[in-house]
Amino acid sequence: MGVPQFEELLQRIEVVASGHSRVLLLGDFNAWHAAWGSRRSNTKGEELFQLATELGLEVLNLGREATFLGNGVARPSIVDVAFASEAISRSDLVGDPMRQWRTLQKYSYSDHVYLR
Repeated sequence: MGVPQFEELLQRIEVVASGHSRVLLLGDFNAWHAAWGSRRSNTKGEELFQLATELGLEVLNLGREATFLGNGVARPSIVDVAFASEAISRSDLVGDPMRQWRTLQKYSYSDHVYLR
């Protein structure tokens, strides 16, 4: 998906998510940004980060562990991103390891890892 199509997708997400207090936004966005552990940012990452900020969403990704493995075709990267509104990602849940975002070390039959 090119940048213009990606921007259109983000506009649609904004229309649907605006005004809701409980929002989860997750996906394989193929977007890189330092806010979720990427070593560099790209245009899609900047656009996605701006949308998340405007919607008041917090990045749930922790650390710098790759979510896309590449399997020798491409470099591993962090392109699967999860965001949540504050009502969902409350700070009182941060200390609960069962509620924290993380990658799982279980084979997924894909070049992406399972996320929890």
